[in-house]
Amino acid sequence: MEKIAELVIRDSTKEILEKFKEDYIQKYVYDSHEPNKVYHNPKGQEFKEAWEWEDIKKSATQISSTMFYNWKKMSNIPHYFMGGDYSGFGGGIEIGIHGSNVGSWDSDERPYLAETLDKTGYSSGLWVSVDRAYAYWQEFINKFVNGGELKRLVDKNAKKHGLTLGGL
Repeated sequence: MEKIAELVIRDSTKEILEKFKEDYIQKYVYDSHEPNKVYHNPKGQEFKEAWEWEDIKKSATQISSTMFYNWKKMSNIPHYFMGGDYSGFGGGIEIGIHGSNVGSWDSDERPYLAETLDKTGYSSGLWVSVDRAYAYWQEFINKFVNGGELKRLVDKNAKKHGLTLGGL
């Protein structure tokens, strides 16, 4: 039974992560920055690729895994902006890939980026600001988890492996 549950979790977590990245991160983070290319750094879409699952954990009463934001997978280039030329932004401003020394910001923004980008409305008012209609994580919880898509996905994978789930 444990092996089957592990297969269901593996299949489900793979699908959940794919949907989260494409339907929520892509739409509510990356696409909300268009046509602003600042966020599309030279290394690609690192924020989207920084989300992953922990190894499966087992105990006497449960088997589980947790999705998390692994900010350490992202690059931090402190003084890079659009090819390194940021002279047109007021002289003293230095911005990097996932970091900056503008205002009171930490020079490495990676640990805070998941929270920073999970906001609605108009961001900080700087030249890189965007007006986000939705917070990606809240939309994921509202639509995917509370909306029943998570249950349908897990039920589908359980059925594929011969299980019927009740009460999930």
